[in-house]
Amino acid sequence: AGAHRNITIAGNTVRRCAMPGILVTSTAGLRVENNTLELSGSRPIPERLRHAGVTAWQPVVEVNCDHQSPGR
Repeated sequence: AGAHRNITIAGNTVRRCAMPGILVTSTAGLRVENNTLELSGSRPIPERLRHAGVTAWQPVVEVNCDHQSPGR
């Protein structure tokens, strides 16, 4: 983690798209909170993400990310 730093994804609404609704990679200090995701279906997982360890789509997918400590 660490190509990107201190990113917050909050207060968004994602509708009518395939999973994942949010996908974040290589981020230190990540915060994902208070988002509304109304997703439909999924698509095949690209080889690059399978290689990174993604085995199933989730509404939010994080690859190689560290979460920001509470209160920071």
